Amino acid sequence: MKKQNVNHSDAEILRHNAEEKLKNSAPGKIQKIPTSEADMLKLIHELHVHQIELEMQNDELVLSKERTEVLAEKYTELYDFAPTGYITLSKEGTIVQMNLCAAKMLGKERGRLKNIRFGIFISETTRSSYNYFLINTFSGKLNPTCDAIIPIEGRDDLFVHIEGTLSINQEECMLSLVDITTLKQAHEELQASKNYLDKIINAVASPIFVKDQQHKLCLVNDAFCLFLVQPREKIIGTTGSEFFPEEQMKLFFEKDDEVFTTARKNTSEEFYTDKSGLTRTVITSKTLYIDASRNKFLVGVISDITKLKNTEDKLLQETRTLKQTMSYFTNRELRMIELKKEVNELARRLGEENRYDW
Repeated sequence: MKKQNVNHSDAEILRHNAEEKLKNSAPGKIQKIPTSEADMLKLIHELHVHQIELEMQNDELVLSKERTEVLAEKYTELYDFAPTGYITLSKEGTIVQMNLCAAKMLGKERGRLKNIRFGIFISETTRSSYNYFLINTFSGKLNPTCDAIIPIEGRDDLFVHIEGTLSINQEECMLSLVDITTLKQAHEELQASKNYLDKIINAVASPIFVKDQQHKLCLVNDAFCLFLVQPREKIIGTTGSEFFPEEQMKLFFEKDDEVFTTARKNTSEEFYTDKSGLTRTVITSKTLYIDASRNKFLVGVISDITKLKNTEDKLLQETRTLKQTMSYFTNRELRMIELKKEVNELARRLGEENRYDW
């Protein structure tokens, strides 16, 4: 009933305004009042039709208003209960309005945050980054973003990713805040795991390397850098052709492709000639690794057996020399035995006793 009273009041105001406008209209615009009955009936018909048209238009307006109110209510619900924080700031950086998620991020009641500078909630370590971001936003820069930390009393710090959009009148800007605390923690844990892995492989005395399918080195340990006598930054991203002769690189690539194709471990004895011309003997074990994205990598471990090989060669040489010596003395001893036998035989023929006892 209250709504109907309002409508009646609006209708009365509208009629009053129309009558005033009619009085103030130019005389030429006011049509003459019909005098014949036929003209009166025609006028009445036109008025009825016009009345129905106005009623239909009014119904459409009422329906449109109801739809607008429903949409506005839905928008308000979406805005208030969105999982992303939304804040509207003035040019001075004060909060004009915000949704519930943003208020929850700040750990305050929404009603107490209006007209407060949002920058005071940003940590000192990230405030300069935020201020620069805000300048870029109001300067009309395309898609300005920044990452900031929001310290909250009694809770862990909140890491947020902020994106800014300038309003049409350029007097305000809309900020969207996404909580990336979990993502940040996961990144830090991943980095810690990577550092832990780096420490492990760097503690291994044998050179270790990882290649992609383009034969480019993705990962090497400290021992591999010492093996090549090159810093890590000059090794990563290369195929190794800068450090090995072309003939040896062809053999390396053949073994790599064999592992990538067959997925079988390959262990082979190889030769490496450094820039000084020194050739080393190594045993290289290559194994295929496939990550979660189905990318293929080759993991290699090198064992430098140059000293072992040299020792083995020296031992073989000494063994051959020893065999020759032993053969010489053995043959000499056998010859002495034969000579002693001949002397004893000669003594017997002369009627003498044996000169040598056995």
